[in-house]
Formats: sequence, structure tokens, C-alpha cells
Amino acid sequence: MARPILRSRWFPPPIRTDDVPRGPLVERLASSSQRIVLVAAPAGFGKSTLVSQWFHTVPFAKIWMSCSEFTSGPESFIAHIVGAIRESIIYA
Repeated sequence: MARPILRSRWFPPPIRTDDVPRGPLVERLASSSQRIVLVAAPAGFGKSTLVSQWFHTVPFAKIWMSCSEFTSGPESFIAHIVGAIRESIIYA
């Protein structure tokens, strides 16, 4: 059975005033020439905060997708990515 597409997975967390600034890491992401970036680290290491801060500094289009048990299979993962594109939830 297909899992539902969760639109909530397409929205980055807002930047909060009490977030730890990750300037050097944001600059490293911003200077990358790669078209796809994967940020992986254990829980609680600030991945979402880092990428959210980066999203607010770069001028090109981006798509956000938070992975979870709902996106664990290839079909669900691709369906969520395609859904974000179709819904025009592209951050520019």
C-alpha cells in the first residue's frame, strides 16, 4: 500500500533568533558548485538549522524535503520530490 504524501515535509523550519549561527558551514554550502547537496549527521547536530540558514542566503531555486519513515522507500521518496515540484514549492 502506498504511503500518503505529507506536504509538511516540504517546508523548512523558520530561522529563529536563538538559533546558533553557522556562518562557516553556510558559506561552504553556498560556495559549492554541486546541483544536489545531501547533509547527513546524527540527530541533534543542527542539520535542519544549517540548511534553513543556507536557504535564506542563496539566490537560486531550492526544494526542501525532510525525510522520515514516510519517505523511507524509493517510491515514497521520489513521490515526495515530484510532489514538491508539482506544487511549485520551490524556494527562490
